[in-house]
Amino acid sequence: MKIIKYIYLAFFLLLSIFSCSTFATAIVKTNSSTYFFEGGAKFKDGQVKTQTSSGDLFYTMGENERWDWVGKGAEKDQYNEYYGGYGWTSIKRTTNSFNQLVGQDYYGYSDNDTVLNFMKSFIEWDFTVLNDNAWLDTTIVTGTGSAHFNLFNITSGIDSFDSGNLNSWEIFEEHHVLLEQGNRYRISSLMNNSAGGDGWEIYNYLRFDNASISIAAPSTLLVFIFGLMVLLNPQKYLIARSRKFLNT
Repeated sequence: MKIIKYIYLAFFLLLSIFSCSTFATAIVKTNSSTYFFEGGAKFKDGQVKTQTSSGDLFYTMGENERWDWVGKGAEKDQYNEYYGGYGWTSIKRTTNSFNQLVGQDYYGYSDNDTVLNFMKSFIEWDFTVLNDNAWLDTTIVTGTGSAHFNLFNITSGIDSFDSGNLNSWEIFEEHHVLLEQGNRYRISSLMNNSAGGDGWEIYNYLRFDNASISIAAPSTLLVFIFGLMVLLNPQKYLIARSRKFLNT
């Protein structure tokens, strides 16, 4: 990974410190937060090897409010050595912010080499704004990747804003989008990073003004139902949702 990753992380930390919501009066009450991640590599012989993960994002992050995930794809070369690529994502949540880095890199080295390393990230966050109005600021920089970000007002049935399909090295900024008290919203974030070598990370930064994020732990019944769904047909819903969102 390039040193830019650590510059981004330092940038996120500073933003989190200076955007403290000590006097927030609104609450962003989380109803659900689902994710689907896939990281790996496509090889010169045409094979694609990946690892995936899906589930309830904030529940998986737990109280640490920070989560790093890596998905690898590897093959053995003529010397019986593993080589390939991997995708990774780094996510952090604070009282009033959410940020994510998405990148990829080589895994080992071989004369065979890989065609493509990649990371795919799809997140949906459903929440209700309580007690007062709030505002949402968002910034996306795509690096060597692509992104699509949408904020949908479920209560009114219309988009609050939509970034459209962002290509490599585009910057999207939308400041002070009003979140109305009593309204329910859904954030959908699709981020893809791919390159034939170590590329440049995508990052997405969200900040809520006059609001603090509330995360409710899922009930035992909900955890059981979700676990049963994963056992019966893992990732089906999340894959279908991400494809639908990509094609909108």
